[in-house]
Amino acid sequence: MTAYVIVDNHIIHDGPYEAYIKAIGETVEQFNGKYLVRGGEIIFSDSEWNPPRLVVIAFPNRDKAMAWVNSKELAPLHEMRKRYAESQMIVIEGV
Repeated sequence: MTAYVIVDNHIIHDGPYEAYIKAIGETVEQFNGKYLVRGGEIIFSDSEWNPPRLVVIAFPNRDKAMAWVNSKELAPLHEMRKRYAESQMIVIEGV
């Protein structure tokens, strides 16, 4: 079953965050992931939730998604995200 990584980011430091975007993007393919949403304008919301930057990444399954999230090699990049953005990440299975 496909697993999705969903990240809600409010970027605090634009310049360093750009370096993070470049570095992390290359890793998604290594774990067989595919960006479905990477930024973009939110065109409708029926609540007060209006993230400035939303990312959705599809992985073939839970194991691949969790391998990407928990990779020791990627830990410094995930820390970069947390340092340069107020960030919330979830992994969810879907159809």
